[in-house]
Amino acid sequence: MAVDQFSLEGKVVVVTGGGRGLGFGMARAISDAGAIVVLANRNAEQLNAAVETITSGGGRAVAMPTDLAAPGSAEGLVDEVVRSQGHIDGLVHAAGNQYRSPVLEFPGEAFDDVVRLHLRTAFDLAQATARRLTEQEEGGSIVLIGSLTSELAGIKNVVAYSAAKSGLLGMMRTFAVELAATGVRINTIAPGFFATEMTADVSGDPYRESLYARIPAARMGTPDDLGGPATFLLSDASRYVTGQCLTVDGGWGIA
Repeated sequence: MAVDQFSLEGKVVVVTGGGRGLGFGMARAISDAGAIVVLANRNAEQLNAAVETITSGGGRAVAMPTDLAAPGSAEGLVDEVVRSQGHIDGLVHAAGNQYRSPVLEFPGEAFDDVVRLHLRTAFDLAQATARRLTEQEEGGSIVLIGSLTSELAGIKNVVAYSAAKSGLLGMMRTFAVELAATGVRINTIAPGFFATEMTADVSGDPYRESLYARIPAARMGTPDDLGGPATFLLSDASRYVTGQCLTVDGGWGIA
């Protein structure tokens, strides 16, 4: 009988920001592949609704409300996952925030807030997860969510986001080189322009519309478009893939 390399049956995967948007789209696909998904962010009501949607469709999901910006929260989350589920096999860090302002007016406090969640929290979660994964013979997989601003583009008014997402790649590559021999893999998905709550506030902006018009696929992405890439990077199908950035942008970066 052929083995399904894309199956996540029996795996426990943490998805931060899994209560809505891109995180939820990936969490649902990961659950469909057989994993138990642990959804984590600050909004308990949002997480519980997401869990209800996944479980009502036959999947397995658990909500763990967590203030990811709080000191020690990453290690605490991973410890609780292992305590309650018995082990951890993967992480998808999709939680995010945004602040838009021209660079000459961008507040330092807002810069720190965005970088903290997108980069420092990513480091804390990746480190805490990797420590656990290196203790397991099977290793595991970590997926960080980057952006077109990680490598391909500079976008107006999001300097903190761009800085964090660019830094994410350098951090990810160092993790990958140091951990490859342990069986722990780490990769980044760089979504293009996706229709989510975080992009709704710039709908109709002429600058943004000009960027969207360049998409060869002739549409913005949807959260479900990231489900397959995330499942691939968490599964044995990508067992020899680490330190890579997978761009999912409908062809925008080559247009």
